[in-house]
Amino acid sequence: MHLYLFDSSIGFTSEFEYVNLHVAHYCGKVNMITCTFCSQEIEFEGRISRNDTCPQCGRDLHCCLQCKFYDSGSYNECKEVLAERTVDKERANICEYFVLKGSKEVESGRKAAAKKALEDLFRKK
Repeated sequence: MHLYLFDSSIGFTSEFEYVNLHVAHYCGKVNMITCTFCSQEIEFEGRISRNDTCPQCGRDLHCCLQCKFYDSGSYNECKEVLAERTVDKERANICEYFVLKGSKEVESGRKAAAKKALEDLFRKK
């Protein structure tokens, strides 16, 4: 794992959120994203690989336009200053700083049921 300097201009509310996004990206958690190209919601488990595509439009998911760091106004159109320049922002790449834009963890299965049971148990009436 790389060490990053936290930059509030990236849009994270805290350094904790930044680290959690990277951990979720590398662990086997179920996530939901919205495809930048067709706006289709996609559910996936684990990590997005270079070869993954949107099931709706067939476009690459591991590309700059799907990344949290993409910014058309930044140098090299990327807020991550250590990332290498990628010319084609719509095609798959091998950037090691890639973090899915708008990904959110979805609770599923036994873990979700257990969490709901605990919340119901301790909820104020």
